[in-house]
Amino acid sequence: MGLGELHLAQWPDVLPFEVWYVPSYPIDKIDHTRHEAQHHMALRCALADNIKTQGLVNPLIVLNHPREKCPPNWLMVGTNRLWALKRLGWTHAPCIVTGPK
Repeated sequence: MGLGELHLAQWPDVLPFEVWYVPSYPIDKIDHTRHEAQHHMALRCALADNIKTQGLVNPLIVLNHPREKCPPNWLMVGTNRLWALKRLGWTHAPCIVTGPK
């Protein structure tokens, strides 16, 4: 990872991966294809308006460690937030990111 990132967790006896908070993760690298069917346009537009005025409160959660059936940089939590950020023209977002040990 890079500058400004915060290592959050390393529990070798519990987790087979590490976890970081990344304040500026590139949105275009996040794979959200499995979530596209779950959209609610009114909710997403309201969320985009809220983020525009209040800022992003909760980071996205991205899995970036080898897992069966999950591509790299797979969006685990935050589908609507990701949609709203893209609509607002953001290119990077705060994320909680897992990674290999």
